[in-house]
Amino acid sequence: MISFKIDKEDLIGVWENKNIEPNSYYDNLEITLYLGANNTSCIRINKNKADKDYFSEGFDLIKSNKNSNNFRIIFKNSELNDGKDLILNCKVYSFDPLIFIIDFLQYGKRLVQKF
Repeated sequence: MISFKIDKEDLIGVWENKNIEPNSYYDNLEITLYLGANNTSCIRINKNKADKDYFSEGFDLIKSNKNSNNFRIIFKNSELNDGKDLILNCKVYSFDPLIFIIDFLQYGKRLVQKF
């Protein structure tokens, strides 16, 4: 198994969902993550060309363990979760470039890549 080497700094940036099998959706829904180095992060959901931004007070990364490709992103006080922390389960799909699958709960598992 590949050793899990990802840090919070690796996630800072803009991430967009990609339609790559088996995580392809044809539902006119685009999800973009803005993971900031400061205390603001955002999940943008674009449905039928209408954007809705859900802000949070930053994010944290929690690794499952050193031998696992699973991790969690915690959006602190997220508007998408009525002001409570939003915990999203993730799994690394590729390390070079870094691509991961994120479970967006009601929107399903989406593959995201840094923009």
